[in-house]
Amino acid sequence: MQFTNFAALLTLLPLAVLAAPAPLEVSPSCTGGSYATCVADTMCIQSWPESCECANAAKARCAVDCGGGRPALQDCTAGTSTTKKRADCYTTCFEDKVCIQSWPAGCTCANANRVSCANSCGVVVPTLQNCS
Repeated sequence: MQFTNFAALLTLLPLAVLAAPAPLEVSPSCTGGSYATCVADTMCIQSWPESCECANAAKARCAVDCGGGRPALQDCTAGTSTTKKRADCYTTCFEDKVCIQSWPAGCTCANANRVSCANSCGVVVPTLQNCS
């Protein structure tokens, strides 16, 4: 009985070999021979948004060179405008406030302004001065 199943399997083997997909042709410009290796071999500067733009360019180039579908690219504008607006808000807010120039009242006033501006602009409260 086992021999019969084995014989049937052997008769189907040539069909499986014929149905196997042909390997993808890889361009000689495909660094590393695969999409993943090509992307991983790309060196990008570690600053925002340049690193994001470099990674997106590498993904697009490697997809063309190594074959494959359209890669998922990152949004390189995410967070940059919001962060800048918050920082500008804090700077403007803090510069618009005036404190008396006597110790320790001026120091205490400046610390209160830092906390107030940070809270109203949605930024982390910076290190406060020691007023004692």
